[in-house]
Amino acid sequence: MIIFYFILLGILCLRTIVMCVWVGLSAVGIFVSAVPFVPAQAHIIDAVAQEIGTDTAPILYDLGCGNGKVLFGLAKLLPRGRFIGIEIAPWPYLLAWIQKKIRKEDRVTIIRGNIFTYDISPATHVFVYLLPKVNVKLLPVLQEKCKKGTVIFTCDFPFKELTPTKVISFDERTLEFGQKLYVYTL
Repeated sequence: MIIFYFILLGILCLRTIVMCVWVGLSAVGIFVSAVPFVPAQAHIIDAVAQEIGTDTAPILYDLGCGNGKVLFGLAKLLPRGRFIGIEIAPWPYLLAWIQKKIRKEDRVTIIRGNIFTYDISPATHVFVYLLPKVNVKLLPVLQEKCKKGTVIFTCDFPFKELTPTKVISFDERTLEFGQKLYVYTL
């Protein structure tokens, strides 16, 4: 019986060590960045694709692309587009990079970089699913770097300083995330 308690104690100690390492590494940005990882849901990807239209050849940047779900979903729905994801946190970047290798999708590019400093001037469309405090900092960058006519999509959190050209609402009763998609034209 005493062996059982030693094993249990060892497991609890190991679990505590792993949690401390996880929290410590998260605090320095190994697993997360300034925004928690919340993947966009399929209805958001479908709505973005519908707004862009299948007859166009968009160059879409996903700023803070996480695991690349939006990029790969749009690549499947929009066969003429190019899709570039920028992610600073190593863990989500690695997940997106692995997805790219598995899917062998040439039209998707995954970049480990800073969304505030990376050149996004070729973009015809930009997708962001970031917190309001990040959107406030990002808007001047978008206005400076994107050309006139660039379409910006933001999920759940609008740019308070801009008036959207369109707001797409989804069933708020059944969704915790992905309730609204805001569309802006610069």
